[in-house]
Amino acid sequence: MLVAACLVLGGTAVPAGRSRQQAPQRNPQQPTFRTGVNAVRVDVIVSDRQGMPVDDLTTADFDLTEDGKPQKIESLKLIRVQTREMPGGEAPRAIRSFDDEATELARDDVRIIVIFLDDYHVSRAAAMGLRPWLRRFVETQVGPYDLVALMYPLTPTAGITFTRDTFALASVIDKFDGRRGDYMPRNDLEANYAMEQPWRIEQIRGEVVMSALKSLSYHLGSLNEGRKSVLVVAESLVTDTMRMRDVIDAANRNNVALYPLDPGGLQVGSFGASDTLRALADNTNGHAIANRNDLGEGLGAVLRDSSAYYLLGYNSDKGADGKFHEIKVRVKKPALEVRARKGYWAPTAEEAAKASEPPRPAAPPAVTNALGSLAEPRGRVIRTWVGVARGEGGRTRVTFVWEPIAPAPGAGPGDRAARVVLVASASNGATAFSGPVPDARPVDKGAAGPRPRAAAAQGPSRAVFDAPAGKLQMKMTVEDPSSQVLESLSREINVPDLTGPQVMLSTPAVLCAHTAREFRALASDPDAVPAASRQFSRTDRLLIRVDAYWPGLAPPAVTARLLNRNGDPMTALTVQAGAERRGAYTIDLPLATLPRGEYLIEIGAKGETGEATAMVAIRITG
Repeated sequence: MLVAACLVLGGTAVPAGRSRQQAPQRNPQQPTFRTGVNAVRVDVIVSDRQGMPVDDLTTADFDLTEDGKPQKIESLKLIRVQTREMPGGEAPRAIRSFDDEATELARDDVRIIVIFLDDYHVSRAAAMGLRPWLRRFVETQVGPYDLVALMYPLTPTAGITFTRDTFALASVIDKFDGRRGDYMPRNDLEANYAMEQPWRIEQIRGEVVMSALKSLSYHLGSLNEGRKSVLVVAESLVTDTMRMRDVIDAANRNNVALYPLDPGGLQVGSFGASDTLRALADNTNGHAIANRNDLGEGLGAVLRDSSAYYLLGYNSDKGADGKFHEIKVRVKKPALEVRARKGYWAPTAEEAAKASEPPRPAAPPAVTNALGSLAEPRGRVIRTWVGVARGEGGRTRVTFVWEPIAPAPGAGPGDRAARVVLVASASNGATAFSGPVPDARPVDKGAAGPRPRAAAAQGPSRAVFDAPAGKLQMKMTVEDPSSQVLESLSREINVPDLTGPQVMLSTPAVLCAHTAREFRALASDPDAVPAASRQFSRTDRLLIRVDAYWPGLAPPAVTARLLNRNGDPMTALTVQAGAERRGAYTIDLPLATLPRGEYLIEIGAKGETGEATAMVAIRITG
C-alpha cells in the first residue's frame, strides 16, 4: 500500500515559522462538500466580463439543477476574504502555535493555499525557471491574511504546516529541484523500487502523487468547509481512471480546487499539461495554468477565485446511492460568468451509515508506550527520532536524535546537514530546550562573532532534556556547514507521565552496529547515541535498550518477541537485565537470519500493578 508507506517513511515538511502541533482529526473521512447524507453544498464563483468577482447576488439570482432536475436553494453564503490590511482593521495574526493555526484556518475570511511541488514530474530546467515565479507569487501576490503551505509527494499530511511567513516559504521554494527522468533514489521508499524499469517507476510515482493529493483533500476538508486551493506543480502526470476519479471525488467532497501549473512554458503545437492534469482542474472548479511563459496572471487568478465566492446549499433526494450526480449552476443576470463544480459522488449506504454513527468514546489512558517507534518523521536532509524515559523530580526525560540523510550523488556541500537548531516548548509556554544539536559554537558561550563553520554531520546527534507531561512542540531548523538554512521542520509529541503507580516502559532505543567491534563498543557504553533510522541491512546487529518502571520491590516480567508486518508472532527474543540501574533491559538482535522485509519488535512488561507494551518497527533492505 503506497499510501501507508508514504506515511511511515515520510517525505518533506514545510516551513512553519513556529512550533507545530498536529491538528485534531475532525473525522477526516467525513466530506465537507456535503453537510449531511442528503445535504449538498457547492462553492460557486461568479465574475463579470473583466474577471472581477460579483458579490451582490441573492438566492433568487441562481438556478441550480442536479441531474437536470431543478433544486430549491436552501442556503446561500457569500465568502469574502481579507486580501489587504485596512486602516483600523484587525492585523493578521502571526502563526506561532497550533492554536494560532487552527483558529486562523477555521475563519471564513482567509484564503487557504497549498503549493504541491511534484518534483517527480518536473524537469530540473523547468524547476529552475519556475522558482522566480513562485517566489514572486508568495512575496508580492499572497496577501497578509493568506495561509500557505508547501507539500511534496512524500510529505505526510501530519507534516503540513500553514504559515504567513513569506520569507520561510521563499527559502524552500528556492531549493525546489525537479527530478523528472531522474530515478536515483533519495529515500527509503524510493530505494525499494530503484531497480524497476523506468516505466514502472513512473507508474509508482504517479500512484504516490495521486495518493498524496487524495489524502491532502481530506486533510484540508477537516480544517475548513470553505474553498481551498491546491496549486499542483507538474509538467505531466499519467494515472489510471480509478485513481483520478478518487482524487476528483476527494477534492469535491472537501471543496478543494486543483490548479495544475505546468512550468514547461509555451510549447509550439502543444496545449501544455497532460490530459490528467486538465481533467483534475476541470472537474474540481479550478483551471490549468499551462502553455504560457508568463505565469503571473495564472497565479493571480488562483487568488482571485478564492477572494469572493458563494456557498450554495440544497437538499438532494438521491440518498446514499453511491452514484455520480451532475450539478449545473446558472445566474439569471446577463453577462456574468459562473464556475461551479460539475457534481459529486454520493456516499454508498455503508458510507452513509458509518457517517451517521455516534462517535466512539475515547479509549481510557493505556500504559502502552510506543512513542517514536512506529514512525520515522524526516525531512529532505535529515531523519529524527524522539524517545521518552523517566526523568528527575517527576518530569519526563526527552531524547531527541537526528541524523543526516545521504545526499544524492553530485550534491554540493551546501546540501549536507551540519546541525539542527532545536526549540522545544511545553504546553505552558515554558522552553524545555533551545539550542544547536550538536553545539558547534565556541566553548566560551559569551564569545562574540559569527558561529564557526561546522563539518557536515556523518552520524546521529542527540539532545537530552527534561519536560513536564503534556504536549511538547518541537521546531527544528536544519543548517548546512555555513549556517545557511536547508529546511525547517516541526513536530508535536505527547510527553507521558511516567511516575504513575503501574508498570510502564520507556521508548525503546535502537542502536545499530555494522561490525562485531562496533557492537562490543555499543554494549559497553550506556550513553551511546541511538539511531534515528529504522532501516537496516542483514549484516547489521541491533542492540535495543528499554527501561521498565514499577512500584514496589518485585520486578515485572519483561519479554520480547519478533512479529511479521501483519503482527503474527515469529520468534521469542532474549531479554537481559542490565546491571547499571534498576529496570534497565537490553535485547540483542542479529539480522543476518532474517529475509528482507518489515518487522515489529514487541516488548512487554507484566507485573503486579499492570502491564505495558512497546513496539519497534524495522525494515531490512538487504
